[in-house]
Amino acid sequence: MGSVLSTDKRVGYKLMGVSLPPSTHTYITLYCLSKGIKQSELFNTLIEHWMLDVKDGYGAEVVLINSLVKRISANWKEKRKKNPKLKFETFKGRAEQDLLAKRLHPKFIEEVLNKLEERNGKD
Repeated sequence: MGSVLSTDKRVGYKLMGVSLPPSTHTYITLYCLSKGIKQSELFNTLIEHWMLDVKDGYGAEVVLINSLVKRISANWKEKRKKNPKLKFETFKGRAEQDLLAKRLHPKFIEEVLNKLEERNGKD
C-alpha cells in the first residue's frame, strides 16, 4: 500500500515537475495529442532511447555520474579561486547536501562523493 497522503495509484513512481517556455509546452502537447500518447510516455521513451545510445561500453548512469563529478569539480576550482581558505571537506559537505536536496539516490551520492574525493581531495 502506498502513502496515505498519496493520491497517485502508481506505487513507487515519482512526480517530476518542469518549467517550460510556452512554445515548448505547446509543441509537446501538440506532439502527444497527435501521436495519441501521454507526456510521461514521451519522456520515458526519450530517456530510454538515450540510455540505449550511450557509447563506449559504459552504462548511462556511469556517464551521468562522471559528468556530474566533472561539473562539481569545476565548481570547486572556481569557488577555491574566489576563497582560498575554503576547505575541500566543507565544499564536499555542501555538495552532499545539494544532492540530498535534489533527492538523488544515496548510492549515487556516495559514488559522486567518492569520485569527487579521488579527483580533488588533496586539499
